[in-house]
Amino acid sequence: MVNSTPSTSGLSIFISPKTILPGSSEPEPATIVVDNATGEITEVIGKLLNDEEIADLGDDVNEVIRIPSDKVLLPGLVE
Repeated sequence: MVNSTPSTSGLSIFISPKTILPGSSEPEPATIVVDNATGEITEVIGKLLNDEEIADLGDDVNEVIRIPSDKVLLPGLVE
């Protein structure tokens, strides 16, 4: 379940098996890193990160949101 009160610092990680990335018309797996202080996407990773890879992003990660496979993530649609 997603926390209804977003954090104002650190990073939020969105992991989605179906993501429409710029330049693509077909959904593909991706991990999106968002800076909570600015609300900006700081990184788009073209695969699903596992827990170890998420930990490697550092101590700034304060929430991980896993998008269900029946939903499609559109990062940057409204930024």
